[in-house]
Amino acid sequence: MFEQLCEKWINRKTTPNSSENIKRLRMSWKAYYPDEPLSRELSEKPFASITTLNLRECAERLMKKNLPDKRKCSRMFTGINRCCEYASDEEI
Repeated sequence: MFEQLCEKWINRKTTPNSSENIKRLRMSWKAYYPDEPLSRELSEKPFASITTLNLRECAERLMKKNLPDKRKCSRMFTGINRCCEYASDEEI
């Protein structure tokens, strides 16, 4: 599941000096994905079955609901982007 992939990625990033950043990443992930009805389906989906259309549709729903400024938009999508990079690097 995508949610498990995100947790692996966050755990990989954890260092003694990154605790505040990790805390923020976890809070953002939880707020916009598993706890958000508009994107819960994406976070529960197996990573290999997620398509660019799934990502685009989810992003559009979140943007429409939250009307984010630049900072909020970055927080909404940083986790998704980094998880995809991590999965690509690990060949998941």
